[in-house]
This record gives sequence, C-alpha cells and structure tokens, in this order.
Amino acid sequence: MKAVSCLLLAVLLVCVPLAAQEPPPPPPGAGALAGDPLQMALQVDRLLNEGKYAEARTICQQVYDTATDSYLRAVALRAIGETYKEADESDRALATYQRLLAEFPQSDQVPWALAGMIEAYYVKAGTTNQPAPNLQQAIAAGRRFLKDYPRHERASYILLYLGRCYRKLGDDLAALAEFQRAVTDFPGQKFAEGCLQEVIGLQQKLGRWEEAIASARRYLELFPGRHSASAQMAIAFAYVGKGNLEQAAAEFARVPAQYPAQADLCAWALYQKASCEQSMGQAAAARATLEQLVRDHPGHSLAQRAQAQLAAAG
Repeated sequence: MKAVSCLLLAVLLVCVPLAAQEPPPPPPGAGALAGDPLQMALQVDRLLNEGKYAEARTICQQVYDTATDSYLRAVALRAIGETYKEADESDRALATYQRLLAEFPQSDQVPWALAGMIEAYYVKAGTTNQPAPNLQQAIAAGRRFLKDYPRHERASYILLYLGRCYRKLGDDLAALAEFQRAVTDFPGQKFAEGCLQEVIGLQQKLGRWEEAIASARRYLELFPGRHSASAQMAIAFAYVGKGNLEQAAAEFARVPAQYPAQADLCAWALYQKASCEQSMGQAAAARATLEQLVRDHPGHSLAQRAQAQLAAAG
C-alpha cells in the first residue's frame, strides 16, 4: 500500500494551491521544498518509498495546517493516517482515520479512510492474543463501506479483507461468501483475482471438489498468466479429492505440457501424476513419468526421490 495516498496527494497539491500565508518552519529534510506544492508532493512520495514515515507525516501535517480548501485538508489527513498505517502504528492510524470521518464526513476520502481502517484493524488483530474484537471492528468498517459505497473501485479490496477476517475467525463459509461476492460482482477489479484464488482454496478445504474445479477453470479464463499453472494444479488435485485418479493424472500432465517455464510446478505435477498411475496399478506408465521427471528436472529434489523409486523398482 506504500505511496498510494501520497500519489493522490501529489495530484491535488498541483491542482489546488496552498493558502497564501506565511508557511510554518519547514520539516527536517524538506528545506526550501516545503513552500512549493509540487516539490512537497514529490518529497512526500520519496520519503514514503524510503520508509521515512515521520518526515512524510510532518509535510502532510503542514499541508493540513496551511491549506484552506477542505478537500485538500481531507486528503492530507488521510495521508497522515497512511503514514501511521505503513509504520505499523495501528492505533494512531485508526485515530487519524476516525478524525477524518468526523471532520469531513462528506469527503470522497471517507471510503479510502474506511479501507485504511479495515487494514489497520486486521493488522492490529494479529498482534494480540484476543484478535476477535479487532476483526469484528474491521468487519463493521467493511460493512459500512459496502453499504455507503457499493460500486466503489475498492469494493473487491474490501471484500478480500472481509473474507480474510472471517477466515481468521474460523468461519470458512462466511469467508467463502465474501470472496465469491467479489468475483461475481467485481470481476474486473484488481483484487478479484486474489479473491478467486481464495475461493479455490476454501472450496478445496471444504471438499467441494466440483466447485473448486469450476472456479479454477474460471480463473484460467479470467486471469491467464503467471498463476495459470497453479490453477491447473488445483484442478488436478480436486480430481484426486474426488477419487478420479485417471482424470487427475491427465490434468497433472497438462502442467508440463502447457507451462514448461514453471519448473517447480512441472516437477511437482509429474511426481503427482506418477503417484496417481502407481495407485491405479499402471506401473509402466508411472515408471515412464518418473523417468521424464528425472530427465527434464535433473537438479530438482523430486527428481532425486524419483531416482530412488526407480532404483527400488529395479
């Protein structure tokens, strides 16, 4: 999430002039840049990327203190919250976001503040022995977001975090519903892909093999690319879960055939294919598959295991 807020701040600083008044002393490291809106924005961007959150926060605070435009002040306040969040200071981030909601309730920065709150509560939940209250707070913020901004560009992001919260709470069915909603309602948004990956994993965990196969095939259609081999592996493992080893072996075979650049997954797929063939009593086919694994991936740890199995079989 780094630098998201400051890039938006950069645009607004260029478009909206600061108040014509004597500026306060420049923050450490900013020097003469503090009086120039564009240079200030670039400075904030650089500081955030370098992890210098306190310095970036000082500049954002100056924008908040000197700007007369409420829109710009809301952006600056949200940016301050982001600096706290990125520095893992969840309580201060949450306090800043709450302040934004109170001071600028009609601002278009409110949904972004709610998104920041969800993430901050989620992170905070991971630092306590009793995470449930913070996870419930994150869920409440997410519900408010989706109620007030149902078609927002960040909706799939909110649903992703809602699903993760429910999963942390041990409610896999509720988590699955949130992830599925993101894929169904917002297939074109950035975080829909991650939600569909979560859907596949939960369907496998719940033993919903047919649904997992359908979801993985949909993933291949919607998001072809670097994770396609993993989706194909998910299809193969779902057939193993169903007990259809013949189809599973055929699906495992697709990985090295279609995604040869994914060496690790290709080796794994060949090993699993051989396992299916062995379980079906197809000794010759299993031997040929293990020999292919040794030949195509000689340095892989699974190739060493395959060599041992071949030697044991004579």
